[in-house]
Amino acid sequence: MMRKVIFYNFFPTKAEEEAAKARNSVHHVTPLYVVEIRDNRQPPPRLDDAWIEKVVDLNSISTGKLYLSHHETFDHVFQHWTVEQATHIVAGNRMHVMIMDVTDGNGPMSYHGENVFFEKGPHCDSYALGCKDLFEKHVLHLGEEIGLRWSKELGLFQFQIIKYQGENDRSGVGNICLKI
Repeated sequence: MMRKVIFYNFFPTKAEEEAAKARNSVHHVTPLYVVEIRDNRQPPPRLDDAWIEKVVDLNSISTGKLYLSHHETFDHVFQHWTVEQATHIVAGNRMHVMIMDVTDGNGPMSYHGENVFFEKGPHCDSYALGCKDLFEKHVLHLGEEIGLRWSKELGLFQFQIIKYQGENDRSGVGNICLKI
């Protein structure tokens, strides 16, 4: 079994050493990219059907982003992506995506554009799913519990509202699908 990890450069090149010396500073260890390594540990339970559970909080609503931890991202998302896709995100780049809201019984509603993306988060061990357009349409509310998983078969993120805030006002279980 292969798994993805971040490769760190602990040893600077000669050029990096000289540049640091010229700036009168030290070389800082920075993640370069994602690599796949053979995982000889006992295989974890199948994560294909595992959901990342999140509660929509004020930070998510104010920034228009859902934040995932390093563990959640690498074990539930990056394990299904190519090394190139994961490296693109880890390097600090943004990947624009499309979100498909299939909550409404009248048909799916898609969200795409500048406000819909996946990127590295504000902390070195977090990642963010930008879904401001979705929040602006009041699909997700403060305190609601949602589930997120990557569907290998469909090649998309699936969001599921696990528990609505104010169950009396809304009924049924909603699905929101995000496609890369």
